[in-house]
Amino acid sequence: MRISALIFLSFLVNISFGQEVWTLEKCIEYALEHNISIKQSELNVQSSRQDQISRRGSVLPSLNGSASNNYNFGRTVDPFTNEFTTETIQSANFGLSSSWTLFNGLQNWHGMRKAELDLIASRFDLDAIKNDISINVALAYLNILMAKEAVSIAEEQLLLTNEQVKRIEQLVVAGAEAKGSLFDIKAQQATDEQSLVNAENQLIMANLNMGILLELDDPAAFKAASADFKMPSGRLLQASPERIFKNAVEAQPMLKAASVRILSAERQVKMARGGLLPRLSANASMGTGFSNGRLRLANTNFLGFDTIYTNGGDYITNPIYEPIYEPTPFEEQFRDNFSQTFGLVLTVPIFNGWSNRTSINRAKIGLLSAQYNYEQNENNLRQSIYQAHADANAALKRYNAALRSVEALREAFNYTSERYRLGVVNSYDFSDAKTRLTRAESDLLQAKYDYIFKLRILEFYNSSSLTY
Repeated sequence: MRISALIFLSFLVNISFGQEVWTLEKCIEYALEHNISIKQSELNVQSSRQDQISRRGSVLPSLNGSASNNYNFGRTVDPFTNEFTTETIQSANFGLSSSWTLFNGLQNWHGMRKAELDLIASRFDLDAIKNDISINVALAYLNILMAKEAVSIAEEQLLLTNEQVKRIEQLVVAGAEAKGSLFDIKAQQATDEQSLVNAENQLIMANLNMGILLELDDPAAFKAASADFKMPSGRLLQASPERIFKNAVEAQPMLKAASVRILSAERQVKMARGGLLPRLSANASMGTGFSNGRLRLANTNFLGFDTIYTNGGDYITNPIYEPIYEPTPFEEQFRDNFSQTFGLVLTVPIFNGWSNRTSINRAKIGLLSAQYNYEQNENNLRQSIYQAHADANAALKRYNAALRSVEALREAFNYTSERYRLGVVNSYDFSDAKTRLTRAESDLLQAKYDYIFKLRILEFYNSSSLTY
C-alpha cells in the first residue's frame, strides 16, 4: 500500500502556492507516476500476471490444427494408394489434434497456485518501492522547508543587525559613540549577510536535489510551496516498540511479500514432488488428406471382341474395353480419407538421471531461503523500529531542550540588546549574545524537523500509511 500522498500535510496548514510551485502531495504523485524504479516494478507485476495466465492455461486441453502440401518427384510411394509410382505426386494433409494432461502429480495445479502467489508478492514489492520513494520525497521536501525557515531566521538576524548599524552610525555622528563600535557592528553585519547567503544557497541546493529526485527535465526550476508547521502529537511514543513491531508485521508490504514467497516456495516443493508420480494424459486427433495420384474409373472405350477357343473346340467371344481414369475429386477424397484416433498414455517415472530428486532438493533449498529471508526482514524491521522509537524520543528531548535554550537566550539577548542601546555593554557582548541566540535558533530548527521526520517514520512503521 502506497504511503498517503499527504504524509506531512497532517501537520501542514495554510499552504499557499502559485502555478509553478510544488506541494508535497504533487511531488509524491509525480514521483509515483514517473519514477523508473516504480515503472520497472510495475513491469514485474505485469510479467507475473502473464505467468499466472500461462499457468492457468496449463490445466486446459490443447488443440492444434495442421495443414501441409507436398510434391514428390521420382520413384515414390503414394501416401494414399500405397503404390509405387514414378509420376509427380501432389498430396495434402489436414488434421486436428488435442492433448489433455489428466494427472501429473498435481504439478499443474500447484504451478497455478504458485503463479497466483508470485503475482501477489510482486504487487507487495511494488507497494514497498512506492513507500520508499514517498519517504525519500518527503525527506527531501522536509529539507527544503527547513532551509526556508533557516533563510527566514538569517533574514531576521540581518534585519536586527541593520537596525543596530543605523543606530550606531547616528550615535557616532552625534559623538556619543566611538567609531570602533561602528566597525564592530558592521563586521557583525557582514557576518550576518554571509550567513544569509549560505542559507539561501542551502535552499537552492535543497530545491535542486528535489528536482533531481523527481527526475525533472529542468531540476533547477523546481520550487516548493511555502508551509507553516505545527508540531505533531507524540502519542505514538507512548506505545512500546514491540507493539509497534507487531502492527508493522501486519502492515509492511515488504514483510508481506516475504511471507507470500514462503507459500510460493512451498508450492514449488509440491510441484517437484509431483514429478515422482505417474503421468496420465489423453490424446485425440482427426485428419484427412488428398493425392492427385489417386484415380477413379471415369469411362471405358470399346475396342472390339476377342475370341477364346476352349479345349473342346468351341470358342467364346468376349468384348474388349479400355478403362479411362480420372483423378478422384478433392471433396470425395476429403470424405473418404477422414480418420479419428483417441488414446490414453500412462507414463511411470522409473529413472531419469536423478532429475526429479534434485528438483525436489532444489525446491526445499528455495523454501529454506525464503524462510530465512522472511526472518532476516523481520529482524531488520524489529531493529529499525526499536531504533526509530529511540531516535524519536531522543529527538523530542533535544527539541524541548533546544526550545528552552532559545527562550532563555532570547531573553538574555533582549536584555543585552537593551543594555547595548544604553551603552552599558560593548559591541562584543552584543555580538556574542546574538551569535549564541542564532546558534540556538538553528539548533532548534534542526531539532524540530528531525523530530517531525523521525516521528513520521515511526508512524509509517506502525501502519504503512499516515492519517491526516
